[in-house]
Amino acid sequence: MDVALKKKVLEMIKPTKLEEELFSDGVLKLKRKLKRAINSKGYKCEIFIGGSYGKGTYLKGKSDVDFFFRFDLNYKDSSLSNYLEDILNEAKLKFKKQKGSRDYFSGVYSPRKYNIKFEAVPNYKIRKVQDSQNSTDLSPLHVKFVKDRIDKDSKLIDEIRITKQFFKAKKLYGAESYVHGFSGHVIDILVINYGSFEKLIEDAKTWEEGKVIDINSVYFSYEKIKKVFGEDKMSSLIVVDPIIKDRNAARAVSVDNYNRFLFEVNSINKLSITDFEEEKVDFNYAISKSSQFAKENNLERVVYRINFDIKNESEDIVGSKL
Repeated sequence: MDVALKKKVLEMIKPTKLEEELFSDGVLKLKRKLKRAINSKGYKCEIFIGGSYGKGTYLKGKSDVDFFFRFDLNYKDSSLSNYLEDILNEAKLKFKKQKGSRDYFSGVYSPRKYNIKFEAVPNYKIRKVQDSQNSTDLSPLHVKFVKDRIDKDSKLIDEIRITKQFFKAKKLYGAESYVHGFSGHVIDILVINYGSFEKLIEDAKTWEEGKVIDINSVYFSYEKIKKVFGEDKMSSLIVVDPIIKDRNAARAVSVDNYNRFLFEVNSINKLSITDFEEEKVDFNYAISKSSQFAKENNLERVVYRINFDIKNESEDIVGSKL
């Protein structure tokens, strides 16, 4: 990837200084508001900021931030979501409850006309993996792992951004059940393992079925991993989670998406800006393409347009239902 292309891609995806300032200012105000609510209610709880914002790897135009509310281990697990809802009500925020292994909450906070989309997730404050009661308890540890690596090599921030944009452009980004692609966490691990987007892409051209990425060198053979993980955790790509050594972080990646990724990287002779541009397909474009396809193949054509009115549900849930 030449210097000119890299600069062009970063100009397209990297937040401006003004955007960073507005976003950070809004997050700080929201965090203060939430801390006041926690103190007012007297809960033993700390706020940890995670996600791409917490790691500093978010893309231009994104204003999503994850707040993890880390409650004392003495609190009852089944009550954590209720306590968090109580805090959000005390802070006088507008939010929606979302169903999950523990119910969590999503909303929008708009200081100075800058909209921040937030998710508030109840957690236990744990220091060791074995103390976790729920997979979300481990999210702050994953963020800390990435931040520690970035502290040692600040170039990783932009390399993660570039890699994330590549996967988005190829429609391979996201571990949701209706996508079955590469999660942000998996992309973080891959970039940290290889050190750069370009080295990842070059090595991926040699990948085959059952490729293993073990960044901490916990296992020394595919057979050992298979024995520890079991059949149900195996997949075309196996990424040993650096925090939970018996977890395959890439379990959600489908066979189809893994093979599409290999096809994409092996089709690249020289990277260009189009490899990082997300295709915007509108209805009229789709109509035009289907008309052309029907004409070329001597087919009759029927077109249906279906509009969905979505209320009070997250994109993940709606996507899965569709």
